[in-house]
Amino acid sequence: KTKMVVVGRDFSKEESDIIANNKLEIKKSKVALDGVGIIVNNNNPLKKMNFNELKKIFTGEVTEWKNLEGDNKDVFSGKIKVFVARKNASIHDYFKQKVLGGAEYYNKSTICSTSAQMLAEIKNNESSVGFISMAWITKFADTLSTEVKPLKIASVDPSNGYVGEYVGIHQAYIYDKSYPLVTESYIMSTDYSMNLSVGFTSFMLSYDGQRIILNSGLVPVTQPVRIIQLN
Repeated sequence: KTKMVVVGRDFSKEESDIIANNKLEIKKSKVALDGVGIIVNNNNPLKKMNFNELKKIFTGEVTEWKNLEGDNKDVFSGKIKVFVARKNASIHDYFKQKVLGGAEYYNKSTICSTSAQMLAEIKNNESSVGFISMAWITKFADTLSTEVKPLKIASVDPSNGYVGEYVGIHQAYIYDKSYPLVTESYIMSTDYSMNLSVGFTSFMLSYDGQRIILNSGLVPVTQPVRIIQLN
């Protein structure tokens, strides 16, 4: 009965099978790019983490900040407080597959039911770490909030352990995909007639709609993007 949904990911295999079994014809429109930011408290001196470090923290293998390896060893102290997005949030499964390689989250993690709760927990807990959509830590366009600190992130090649370049979360780096945690947002519709859902989709793909996306801290996909480097 649903004619339209707005989602921060593509359909899963289970959802795609249901669509196929019910012979539904879906019009899929990509409307924006987003990023998953790894955030810590402002009092945390760490500036960067790679996928290996994140996996050890979010699966509970490392529970003390001082026990991180490499450049982050003994930089900070205290027991790590892990905060995880709720299971029905699109970034919950994305982070689990992309960073944890499908491993389960640490069983002593605190589950945040909303992004607002995630921000509040990280802001008020000095030893905390969590992950959140870039739009939630953006004040306007490419200006990030200063309530929490997003870290620079590097991916790790699972075949040889090679650690990539550490990149901060920013619209420019989401656009060129150099930031390693990029997600896609879609409008999915079963409506092909000239109704409200079709009009809404057309607007969001238009110049004005994509400007709203840009000013909300996301990245447009249908309009040309110009990146200006300020030295």
